[in-house]
Amino acid sequence: MSSKFRLGDERCASWKILLPFFKGIKILVAGGNTWLLNSLARSYEAVDCLFNNFKEDNADIEKEVDPHLRNRIRRFSAIKQCAHHYDVIVLADGQKTTQYSFQHITSLLKKNGLLIHIGIGNKLLRNNWFRRIGYYNCQYYAALPASAPRIFFPLCPKKFRQKCLSFHKPGSQKARLGLKLLEAMSRLDFIMPLRRHGVIIASQKALEDRNDTLSSWLGEALSRKIENIAIYCGSDSPRRKITLLAEAEKQARAIDFVVKIADTPEGATAIRQEGEALQALEGAKLFCEVPQLFLEDTWQGHAIQVQSALPLSTGPQIPELTVNHLRLLASLSRLDRQEIPLCKTTSWKSIQLAQKSNEFEKWPLPVQKLLKNLLSEEFGSAEIVCHRTHGDFAPWNIRVKKDKFYVFDWEDSLKDGLPFSDAFHFIYRQASLVGPWPGGEVIGKLLGQKLKQLAEMAGYFPMYETMYSSILATLMMQEYLKRPHPHIIELISVLLSKSRG
Repeated sequence: MSSKFRLGDERCASWKILLPFFKGIKILVAGGNTWLLNSLARSYEAVDCLFNNFKEDNADIEKEVDPHLRNRIRRFSAIKQCAHHYDVIVLADGQKTTQYSFQHITSLLKKNGLLIHIGIGNKLLRNNWFRRIGYYNCQYYAALPASAPRIFFPLCPKKFRQKCLSFHKPGSQKARLGLKLLEAMSRLDFIMPLRRHGVIIASQKALEDRNDTLSSWLGEALSRKIENIAIYCGSDSPRRKITLLAEAEKQARAIDFVVKIADTPEGATAIRQEGEALQALEGAKLFCEVPQLFLEDTWQGHAIQVQSALPLSTGPQIPELTVNHLRLLASLSRLDRQEIPLCKTTSWKSIQLAQKSNEFEKWPLPVQKLLKNLLSEEFGSAEIVCHRTHGDFAPWNIRVKKDKFYVFDWEDSLKDGLPFSDAFHFIYRQASLVGPWPGGEVIGKLLGQKLKQLAEMAGYFPMYETMYSSILATLMMQEYLKRPHPHIIELISVLLSKSRG
């Protein structure tokens, strides 16, 4: 696992976590793109790539891969130059594979090797190729959404397939409607739409019988056989993790675990931070339930964390910040509460660090002005009440069932988080990412109403009256540093105009 450099979206290769990992493993990729190679090279020390009869963008593949991973990738232009015996061969969608070339490529595979085909399609002839060469153990995985896959799950058994369709609920209404349609078709066993763009893992030996996979390692670590696994990778940021829904058997009853695997060094840091947060939350009296931490370890260089799974079958996402949300945040604000100067907080220090960046002078003028105001001695020396925060409090990280809240994904949690930060994050991210965006003026008024209400419930209203503007400015600056979107620039401009008035 390596590299801080990111060229593109590598989530489409998250299925790699199903493959065997051992020292000296040999892997060949036929076709595909740079993102696929980068993702595999993060986990495997050596990746050979074959572009037979290819004349498109792949010609300069060496120049396009992550420079930190380049020495792990070797490129071949013909099968005869690639006459090694491989443990894994990946046939990527787009590789114009005739039956003749298919058989030649698979002849390079070891007897106990795995053959991966990306982009299942609905052609029975292609699916029968595996059986013709003796690969009778085929596992079929759906890939959603088809345009940019980020979740993979087995098409069988049906019960687990239905569970997987509830594993991640998208934020946009259009995506939610599409998912509901897929759920309805899946219940009727109409799964052709799920087969498109999916993944086949074929072998002579059943994948679950191997002892060199993450699934087998988890089974030993948890003292339970892992029966089924679904894979999800929601973020393409450097802090990304691959998240698994792992189903195990316990006394003839299925039990679920959530497993997080770091795909980058930054992702390993995020996993460690979430572990610290879950330990701090254990036993706390909160207006919600949070995952229980079962295991933290390392597997083949990847940081691993195992949590309890929160209920999957819950009601729809709630896009508005309700009174119950505010009660939850008020209860969280009583954890690790302390009064310290604003300049001593983690949030403030991250802003100070950004100011030293060479890019500072290229920022939009409203952002530059806000930063100069923030870093003045008057702002930084003011004492504020800090406490434990979630860090990514948003509708998609919250499940609600019969007015009971279940909150997950605590990797951005801070012990010295700023007051109002979770409420601000919820309101702004929902409006900006999911929409519709009502404009900076409307969001500014909504923030004023909700944050005042939270201040009264959390018991820091006196500070609200004196420090509201400076805390809000800090939160906006922090949001800009994470995601410099035009919406936050508009909101910053509104705040600056109010302060002038």
